[in-house]
Amino acid sequence: MHLNKSMLMMRMLMMRWIKKGQLGLRRKKRYYDGSTSSPQKHASKFSFLFSLFIIIAISFTGCSSAKYYSYNPQTKIAPDKLKEDFFLLKKILEADHPSIYWYTPKDSIDIYFNEVMYSINDSLTEFQFRAKVAWFIAKLKCGHTSVRGSKAYNEYFSTHESNKFPLLFKVWSDSLVVLGNLNRNDSFFRRGTVVTSVDGHTNHELLDSMFQFISTDGYAIILKTRLQVSTSRCTTVLRFL
Repeated sequence: MHLNKSMLMMRMLMMRWIKKGQLGLRRKKRYYDGSTSSPQKHASKFSFLFSLFIIIAISFTGCSSAKYYSYNPQTKIAPDKLKEDFFLLKKILEADHPSIYWYTPKDSIDIYFNEVMYSINDSLTEFQFRAKVAWFIAKLKCGHTSVRGSKAYNEYFSTHESNKFPLLFKVWSDSLVVLGNLNRNDSFFRRGTVVTSVDGHTNHELLDSMFQFISTDGYAIILKTRLQVSTSRCTTVLRFL
Protein backbone atom coordinates (compact mmCIF):
# COMPACT_ATOMS: atom_id res chain seq x y z
CA MET A 1 0.00 0.00 0.00
CA HIS A 2 2.80 2.42 0.90
CA LEU A 3 4.74 1.44 -2.21
CA ASN A 4 1.78 2.25 -4.43
CA LYS A 5 1.46 5.67 -2.84
CA SER A 6 5.17 6.30 -3.34
CA MET A 7 5.01 5.34 -7.00
CA LEU A 8 1.99 7.60 -7.47
CA MET A 9 3.87 10.47 -5.85
CA MET A 10 6.85 9.80 -8.11
CA ARG A 11 4.63 9.87 -11.22
CA MET A 12 2.96 13.12 -10.15
CA LEU A 13 6.32 14.75 -9.46
CA MET A 14 7.74 13.64 -12.80
CA MET A 15 4.70 15.10 -14.57
CA ARG A 16 5.22 18.34 -12.68
CA TRP A 17 8.86 18.47 -13.79
CA ILE A 18 7.81 17.86 -17.39
CA LYS A 19 5.26 20.70 -17.27
CA LYS A 20 7.86 23.04 -15.80
CA GLY A 21 10.34 22.06 -18.51
CA GLN A 22 12.71 20.40 -16.07
CA LEU A 23 12.79 17.12 -17.99
CA GLY A 24 14.05 17.11 -21.61
CA LEU A 25 11.69 15.31 -23.98
CA ARG A 26 12.17 14.94 -27.74
CA ARG A 27 9.91 17.00 -29.96
CA LYS A 28 11.05 17.57 -33.58
CA LYS A 29 14.73 17.41 -32.69
CA ARG A 30 14.31 19.95 -29.93
CA TYR A 31 13.50 19.59 -26.25
CA TYR A 32 10.26 20.35 -24.50
CA ASP A 33 11.96 23.08 -22.51
CA GLY A 34 13.04 24.73 -25.74
CA SER A 35 16.74 24.26 -25.13
CA THR A 36 19.23 22.84 -27.60
CA SER A 37 21.35 21.11 -24.97
CA SER A 38 22.79 17.76 -25.88
CA PRO A 39 20.78 14.61 -25.14
CA GLN A 40 23.57 13.46 -22.83
CA LYS A 41 22.98 16.38 -20.48
CA HIS A 42 19.25 15.80 -20.30
CA ALA A 43 19.71 12.07 -19.92
CA SER A 44 22.18 12.66 -17.10
CA LYS A 45 19.80 15.11 -15.39
CA PHE A 46 16.86 12.75 -15.75
CA SER A 47 18.91 9.82 -14.41
CA PHE A 48 20.02 11.82 -11.39
CA LEU A 49 16.50 13.11 -10.53
CA PHE A 50 14.93 9.71 -11.08
CA SER A 51 17.52 8.01 -8.85
CA LEU A 52 17.08 10.65 -6.17
CA PHE A 53 13.30 10.19 -6.16
CA ILE A 54 13.62 6.40 -5.98
CA ILE A 55 15.85 6.76 -2.90
CA ILE A 56 13.32 9.09 -1.26
CA ALA A 57 10.40 6.79 -2.12
CA ILE A 58 12.19 3.77 -0.68
CA SER A 59 12.99 5.72 2.47
CA PHE A 60 9.35 6.70 2.96
CA THR A 61 8.21 3.14 2.30
CA GLY A 62 10.76 1.70 4.68
CA CYS A 63 9.87 4.08 7.51
CA SER A 64 6.13 3.57 7.08
CA SER A 65 6.46 -0.19 6.83
CA ALA A 66 8.68 -0.39 9.90
CA LYS A 67 6.15 1.58 11.94
CA TYR A 68 3.23 -0.39 10.53
CA TYR A 69 4.64 -3.86 11.06
CA SER A 70 6.01 -3.09 14.51
CA TYR A 71 2.48 -3.09 15.97
CA ASN A 72 1.44 -6.29 17.70
CA PRO A 73 -2.18 -6.49 18.96
CA GLN A 74 -1.16 -9.16 21.46
CA THR A 75 1.27 -6.81 23.22
CA LYS A 76 0.16 -6.22 26.78
CA ILE A 77 0.34 -2.91 28.60
CA ALA A 78 1.38 -2.71 32.25
CA PRO A 79 -1.51 -2.12 34.69
CA ASP A 80 0.08 1.02 36.13
CA LYS A 81 0.16 2.60 32.69
CA LEU A 82 -3.44 1.59 32.01
CA LYS A 83 -4.61 3.05 35.31
CA GLU A 84 -2.73 6.26 34.59
CA ASP A 85 -4.44 6.61 31.22
CA PHE A 86 -7.85 5.75 32.63
CA PHE A 87 -7.45 8.29 35.44
CA LEU A 88 -6.45 10.93 32.88
CA LEU A 89 -9.55 10.10 30.83
CA LYS A 90 -11.80 10.76 33.82
CA LYS A 91 -10.10 14.08 34.50
CA ILE A 92 -10.58 15.16 30.88
CA LEU A 93 -14.25 14.17 30.96
CA GLU A 94 -14.85 16.06 34.19
CA ALA A 95 -13.12 19.16 32.83
CA ASP A 96 -14.47 19.29 29.28
CA HIS A 97 -17.53 17.07 28.79
CA PRO A 98 -20.63 19.31 28.63
CA SER A 99 -23.12 16.71 29.88
CA ILE A 100 -21.21 14.17 31.89
CA TYR A 101 -23.79 14.06 34.71
CA TRP A 102 -27.01 14.68 32.77
CA TYR A 103 -28.24 11.09 32.97
CA THR A 104 -25.88 9.51 35.48
CA PRO A 105 -25.13 11.29 38.77
CA LYS A 106 -21.58 11.88 39.89
CA ASP A 107 -21.64 9.33 42.70
CA SER A 108 -22.68 6.63 40.23
CA ILE A 109 -20.00 7.69 37.74
CA ASP A 110 -17.43 7.45 40.51
CA ILE A 111 -18.63 3.95 41.40
CA TYR A 112 -18.35 2.80 37.77
CA PHE A 113 -14.93 4.41 37.49
CA ASN A 114 -13.65 2.67 40.62
CA GLU A 115 -15.07 -0.64 39.44
CA VAL A 116 -13.03 -0.46 36.26
CA MET A 117 -9.97 0.89 38.04
CA TYR A 118 -9.95 -1.96 40.57
CA SER A 119 -10.46 -4.53 37.82
CA ILE A 120 -7.19 -3.51 36.16
CA ASN A 121 -4.94 -5.73 38.24
CA ASP A 122 -2.91 -7.26 35.40
CA SER A 123 -1.45 -6.33 32.03
CA LEU A 124 -4.01 -6.04 29.20
CA THR A 125 -3.93 -5.82 25.43
CA GLU A 126 -5.35 -2.74 23.74
CA PHE A 127 -8.50 -4.68 22.86
CA GLN A 128 -9.07 -5.79 26.45
CA PHE A 129 -8.46 -2.33 27.85
CA ARG A 130 -10.72 -0.72 25.26
CA ALA A 131 -13.59 -3.02 26.26
CA LYS A 132 -13.31 -1.86 29.88
CA VAL A 133 -13.18 1.79 28.86
CA ALA A 134 -16.15 1.35 26.49
CA TRP A 135 -18.21 -0.13 29.34
CA PHE A 136 -17.45 2.92 31.49
CA ILE A 137 -18.08 5.46 28.72
CA ALA A 138 -21.47 3.87 27.95
CA LYS A 139 -22.52 4.73 31.52
CA LEU A 140 -22.40 8.43 30.58
CA LYS A 141 -25.34 7.78 28.23
CA CYS A 142 -23.96 10.18 25.63
CA GLY A 143 -24.23 9.06 22.01
CA HIS A 144 -21.46 11.44 20.95
CA THR A 145 -18.91 9.93 23.33
CA SER A 146 -17.60 6.50 22.42
CA VAL A 147 -14.39 4.49 22.25
CA ARG A 148 -12.47 3.43 19.14
CA GLY A 149 -9.29 1.51 18.45
CA SER A 150 -5.99 3.27 18.00
CA LYS A 151 -4.79 4.21 14.51
CA ALA A 152 -2.16 1.47 14.64
CA TYR A 153 -4.77 -1.10 15.70
CA ASN A 154 -7.13 -0.19 12.85
CA GLU A 155 -4.33 -0.15 10.27
CA TYR A 156 -3.09 -3.53 11.44
CA PHE A 157 -6.46 -5.23 11.12
CA SER A 158 -7.17 -3.58 7.77
CA THR A 159 -4.73 -6.12 6.27
CA HIS A 160 -4.71 -8.91 8.90
CA GLU A 161 -7.36 -11.48 9.61
CA SER A 162 -8.99 -11.49 13.05
CA ASN A 163 -11.54 -13.68 14.77
CA LYS A 164 -14.91 -12.08 14.23
CA PHE A 165 -18.48 -13.04 14.92
CA PRO A 166 -19.62 -13.72 11.34
CA LEU A 167 -23.31 -12.76 11.48
CA LEU A 168 -24.99 -9.39 10.98
CA PHE A 169 -28.37 -9.06 12.68
CA LYS A 170 -31.54 -7.04 12.60
CA VAL A 171 -32.51 -6.58 16.25
CA TRP A 172 -35.78 -5.74 17.95
CA SER A 173 -36.86 -6.62 21.46
CA ASP A 174 -35.21 -10.00 22.13
CA SER A 175 -35.38 -11.12 18.50
CA LEU A 176 -32.41 -11.62 16.19
CA VAL A 177 -32.77 -12.10 12.45
CA VAL A 178 -29.78 -12.65 10.17
CA LEU A 179 -29.20 -9.87 7.64
CA GLY A 180 -25.86 -11.10 6.36
CA ASN A 181 -23.06 -13.60 6.89
CA LEU A 182 -19.33 -12.99 6.46
CA ASN A 183 -18.89 -16.68 5.76
CA ARG A 184 -20.16 -16.97 2.21
CA ASN A 185 -19.77 -20.74 2.26
CA ASP A 186 -22.24 -21.07 5.13
CA SER A 187 -25.53 -22.34 3.73
CA PHE A 188 -27.26 -22.60 7.12
CA PHE A 189 -27.30 -19.00 8.41
CA ARG A 190 -28.91 -17.32 5.45
CA ARG A 191 -30.60 -13.93 5.31
CA GLY A 192 -33.88 -14.13 7.21
CA THR A 193 -32.80 -16.91 9.60
CA VAL A 194 -34.18 -16.40 13.12
CA VAL A 195 -31.58 -16.92 15.88
CA THR A 196 -32.71 -17.84 19.40
CA SER A 197 -29.31 -18.25 21.11
CA VAL A 198 -25.57 -17.97 20.46
CA ASP A 199 -23.11 -20.40 22.07
CA GLY A 200 -25.65 -21.23 24.76
CA HIS A 201 -26.46 -17.60 25.52
CA THR A 202 -30.06 -16.49 25.01
CA ASN A 203 -30.85 -13.46 22.88
CA HIS A 204 -31.79 -11.48 25.98
CA GLU A 205 -28.50 -12.30 27.69
CA LEU A 206 -26.48 -11.52 24.58
CA LEU A 207 -28.21 -8.20 23.84
CA ASP A 208 -28.23 -7.08 27.46
CA SER A 209 -24.47 -7.70 27.68
CA MET A 210 -23.81 -6.08 24.32
CA PHE A 211 -25.75 -2.93 25.13
CA GLN A 212 -23.39 -2.33 28.05
CA PHE A 213 -20.68 -1.43 25.50
CA ILE A 214 -22.76 0.77 23.17
CA SER A 215 -23.03 4.51 23.80
CA THR A 216 -26.36 6.20 23.04
CA ASP A 217 -28.14 9.31 24.30
CA GLY A 218 -30.06 8.88 27.53
CA TYR A 219 -32.16 5.74 27.87
CA ALA A 220 -32.74 5.24 24.15
CA ILE A 221 -32.57 1.47 24.10
CA ILE A 222 -34.48 1.46 20.83
CA LEU A 223 -31.55 3.23 19.19
CA LYS A 224 -29.21 0.47 20.33
CA THR A 225 -31.45 -2.12 18.69
CA ARG A 226 -31.46 -0.12 15.47
CA LEU A 227 -27.69 -0.31 15.39
CA GLN A 228 -27.22 -3.51 13.46
CA VAL A 229 -25.17 -5.89 15.53
CA SER A 230 -21.74 -5.54 13.97
CA THR A 231 -18.97 -8.10 14.05
CA SER A 232 -16.76 -5.99 16.30
CA ARG A 233 -19.45 -5.51 18.93
CA CYS A 234 -20.40 -9.19 18.89
CA THR A 235 -16.78 -10.23 19.19
CA THR A 236 -16.26 -7.90 22.14
CA VAL A 237 -19.27 -9.27 24.03
CA LEU A 238 -18.65 -12.94 23.33
CA ARG A 239 -15.07 -12.66 24.54
CA PHE A 240 -16.18 -11.25 27.87
CA LEU A 241 -19.30 -13.32 28.53
